[in-house]
Amino acid sequence: MASCFGSQIDDSIMDLLNIGQQLLPISMQDALQLAMKEGIMEKAGPIYQFTHDLIQQTVYESIPCNKRNFLHKTIGTILLGSAGENPTIHLLAVDQINIYSNDAFLSPEERSQYAEINATAAQFSIAASSFEQARSYIDHGKQLLDPQHWENQYYLSLKLYEMSASISCIDGDVGAMSSCLNEIIANVKSFEDSLTSSSLLAKLLAASSKYGEAISNCILVLSTLGEEIPQDISLSMVLNELSVIQTTLANISADQVKLLPRMTEKSKLHAMKFLSMLCSYSIISKPMLVPILSCRMVRL
Repeated sequence: MASCFGSQIDDSIMDLLNIGQQLLPISMQDALQLAMKEGIMEKAGPIYQFTHDLIQQTVYESIPCNKRNFLHKTIGTILLGSAGENPTIHLLAVDQINIYSNDAFLSPEERSQYAEINATAAQFSIAASSFEQARSYIDHGKQLLDPQHWENQYYLSLKLYEMSASISCIDGDVGAMSSCLNEIIANVKSFEDSLTSSSLLAKLLAASSKYGEAISNCILVLSTLGEEIPQDISLSMVLNELSVIQTTLANISADQVKLLPRMTEKSKLHAMKFLSMLCSYSIISKPMLVPILSCRMVRL
């Protein structure tokens, strides 16, 4: 069983798998102690490891292929049931189930379940800034989706494709990012569901030095959110806006600002996000717009 994890396994994982002897009708700890006496395994702190990679490979390959796949599935299922919100255990469980699912005929229910746990694994990996690992889970989850997944698994599909576009943005893979965004835009069902892809599209355009298009994209979204941004800016308009804000803030101290309640209205939070992005792009392409945007953010 230990060979299914590769060259090493943590003591705490063995304890989880040993509960109620669900996996094997013997004590795994006793079996590990015997393996250590035989020189097959050794222990360093809480880690059991094979004394040589070839020993692990030989032990693993000695398990018949059908039993090996079933073992991966069983290990993954047990760990998944014990994972809760523990990222480490969840990722180990998904790794085992993915090995099983690569060579197994899966029911539609299994495919849906395994796609969902891969999406969760990707979220855990992104939170840990492990983007290559996240990419692996995202790709595996997408492969498990139903052929009609945008109809039958809409929110799961949206989650996987948004994460895929985000990782592509971080990696600088413009082609993959564009492909994911096109897929989302073609299938999204509501304006609210399109906001993440719209922000990523603006980033893609800016990364391609298409600042004018990025600005137009943000202004269009803000308009739908109820925040109209003027396209033609004059110096008098900027001076007037600054004068109004100066008057508004004249009798408000920094301490009073700190005591203001947190913004909770979703539409305003989304508007602040796009205004912030718009400020960044306008500095380069349309600097006269920046004071207008800054004043609008203060008003919100």
